Amino acid sequence: MGGQANQTSGVGTGGMATKLLAAQIAQSSGCHMAIMDGRDPSPLSRLADGAKATWFKATISPKNARAQWISGTMKPRGTLTIDDGAYAALNRGKSLLAAGVIVIEGQFEKGDTVSIINQKGEVCGHGLIAYDSIEARRIMGQKSQDAALDLGYEKVHPIIHRDNLVWESS
Repeated sequence: MGGQANQTSGVGTGGMATKLLAAQIAQSSGCHMAIMDGRDPSPLSRLADGAKATWFKATISPKNARAQWISGTMKPRGTLTIDDGAYAALNRGKSLLAAGVIVIEGQFEKGDTVSIINQKGEVCGHGLIAYDSIEARRIMGQKSQDAALDLGYEKVHPIIHRDNLVWESS
């Protein structure tokens, strides 16, 4: 009966299980969700004006949900071993620069998740990498201005920006 009107009441009966599953996904992703009557025009405007709705409040902040996604859901496609200077910078909430990377293992594409390993061989973080494995190997250990020249870019980005980094050590 999915999505069809109930013959006795004229009210939709199908799809509630799907709506509840969507609410669960939204909540665990750091998003609030509302279910409301969408048959009337401009449901979002009506919602903003205080129309009746069933609300599902987020159970986690968007930032924590993203961190959980990066470190817990995404399978790392490679590893970056970092020097002690990079380790100290990451402990202070900085981005990972090419200069601090001393070993790269694995084949990955821009945007893939990689593990970050300290010189003791301990995994201390995960992040979404800004370069593919070929470019990352080419610029590892280089200062930003040298990496930009090497790649032919006007400017290079951090290997992993702090917004795309889950640092598990301190």
